[in-house]
Amino acid sequence: MIKDNLAAIRTLEPGIRMYLFGYFVFMFGYAGLRGVLMNLYMVRLGYSVETIGVLNGLVYGTFALFALPAGYLAKRLAVRPMIVAGAIVLFAANVVVVTNELFTRDVGRFVIYASGLIMGLGGALFIVCGLPFLMTCAPVHKNSVFSYRFLASLLGGFCGSVLAGFLPSALGHLSGVSTEDPAVYRHSLIIAAVISTIPIAASLRIGRVRTGKQTSVERDPPTTAPEVVSDAVPENTPTVAGEDISAESRLVWIVGAMAVISFLSFMGHAASHAFYNLLLEKVYSVPVATIGTVIGLSQIIKLPGALMAPSLTKRYGPYRLMLAGNCVRASAILAIALAPHWIWTAAALMVSAVADSVAAGAGDLFQMSIVKPDDRPMMASAVTTGVGVGGATLRFAGGFIAASFGFNNLFLISAAASFASVIVLWSAFRKKVKDLLPDFHTVAATPATAKPL
Repeated sequence: MIKDNLAAIRTLEPGIRMYLFGYFVFMFGYAGLRGVLMNLYMVRLGYSVETIGVLNGLVYGTFALFALPAGYLAKRLAVRPMIVAGAIVLFAANVVVVTNELFTRDVGRFVIYASGLIMGLGGALFIVCGLPFLMTCAPVHKNSVFSYRFLASLLGGFCGSVLAGFLPSALGHLSGVSTEDPAVYRHSLIIAAVISTIPIAASLRIGRVRTGKQTSVERDPPTTAPEVVSDAVPENTPTVAGEDISAESRLVWIVGAMAVISFLSFMGHAASHAFYNLLLEKVYSVPVATIGTVIGLSQIIKLPGALMAPSLTKRYGPYRLMLAGNCVRASAILAIALAPHWIWTAAALMVSAVADSVAAGAGDLFQMSIVKPDDRPMMASAVTTGVGVGGATLRFAGGFIAASFGFNNLFLISAAASFASVIVLWSAFRKKVKDLLPDFHTVAATPATAKPL
């Protein structure tokens, strides 16, 4: 299987492989190093859980604010400059955050907040523009390329999380200070800033492509052959009520539904992303090295699901896979909230991670496949806005909820939002998925598609 995957990756365009490498390094630094260490660094600086929640909310709030402008720029301009700009801005955010101790505590807090704003802007450019880039450059590999993107994400997050678990103690040993000293976390984040220069170099080599006006080389495959799914959604097909509507109204309905689903979904698992490390440390008194290991394992355990995702997508379709994965993930978040011991929370986190690994690539493929090629930047922007607003909502409120009502109640709220996203997804698309993705299984099995993971 691994040999087949490597062979399939080698068949991708060099620009796609370079983008996936840059995305791997981005997740190594963001989801890995920064994801594990930033909250713990702020605790060592003496900031409250509420302040940590505001920072996490700022990142996602800015991410949502700039998602629509990023999608507009991706449609009007070549996506490559936007991806490069996003990588540069992400590097700037990593530099800014480690300068906070140069100032007074009050000023330093706003420096940390500013780094969150910059991080959100960079993430919007890098991620929103990346989705239509992959869909445009890999039309015959689209069933696999989003799974490869997710695979790069989880491997980067795993490697970064494991390193983050042991980096503070290693740096503390070298400098003669304890892991309670903010300096070891600051030095770790400086390493993350240095590493974040790599996506800039990778982005500069991904090649050029436009999403608004495609050349004959960049254009999706012809849609006249019976075995190929048309990327162009029919202009007049039934709505939820069974009526004919215009293509524009249909597009607004589809994009709006996906934005709401993304909002609820990311509001749902925001707690496990932003507050799980604090749950382990403050509620269960788990050591930092163990926290890093648990979060790292939650990344690498996604590997089997990511490897099977393209085959499962071909068999069941992206809609059903996305629906099942989100349902399991919602149940796992509920288990985290109700677990009596940190071991059980860790087990539930692993279940959530596996479900996420199966659903993530299918979700990306689903949202990009149900609209026309020219409308993909709009879809990516709307979904990313939903992701940002949903993530920001719970992150902003999460610190206050955890401080006032406890971390377990915070995870209960997350589980409720996650179940709500499943209900909306099921009710919005259950009767229309065949119209939106006709003959999907036939397309996934065509010889032109890369070898399954």
